Amino acid sequence: MTKARSRLCIIQHILKTGTLKADAEAAVKIEHGQTRVDLWTLSLDTPALPPSELSAMLNQAERDRAGRFATNLLANRFIAARGQTRMVLAGATGISPEDLVFSTGPFGKPKLVVSNGRAPISFNFSDSQGFGLLAISRQGELGVDIEAIRELEDLTELARRSFSDAEFSALMGLPAKERLGSFYACWTRKEATIKADGRGLSLPLDSFSVTVASTGLAKLLSFSDPSAQAEDFMLTDIPAPFGYRAALAHLAN
Repeated sequence: MTKARSRLCIIQHILKTGTLKADAEAAVKIEHGQTRVDLWTLSLDTPALPPSELSAMLNQAERDRAGRFATNLLANRFIAARGQTRMVLAGATGISPEDLVFSTGPFGKPKLVVSNGRAPISFNFSDSQGFGLLAISRQGELGVDIEAIRELEDLTELARRSFSDAEFSALMGLPAKERLGSFYACWTRKEATIKADGRGLSLPLDSFSVTVASTGLAKLLSFSDPSAQAEDFMLTDIPAPFGYRAALAHLAN
């Protein structure tokens, strides 16, 4: 058995036995074009494998980037994020993690390059303060965002600069004690949306509106850009570790 094949077998064992597994509460099957999206909550501080083993799965550019981080903590989190993402994608494709090839879209969104008749897989990843969120699907485009919730002294000004007029009015209309949680609910929903759209921050955050209240249903309400239709997106809040907020957006083909 080749080294690459042996590593793939080990990864598939890890995925099956639960050392690295889809969070049962966060696994979502979206009835949006009959599409299933699998979500993985990843620890970047206590990953499934040691950093040295995860680093071996990365390409040279990724290892070089890891070496440029200012602290070992940040370097190891980067290695854990990239390595565990490769592990999950290897399990989904049957391709050894070090053999996975990625490209970027016109606005920098990573894509998995597949060949030999394999079905395409879309994925998206986000991380914040030691946790990562990974989504994969065989249909449509994905966007995810996870954020550690922290107090924001400039919450009102951040919302005024980043949210649409409708979102800002909705946020300011909430009781003060609900605004922090709802700010992060709105923020993660918007970040997930621009990532699924594929244009990232080149799509102005105030050019579309999502629901704001943290206890309400996540939904994309409107797009000012005529090239995008709100009904083409499925927006979902994702269960996250305590003290975090997360969202998923799926854009049907």
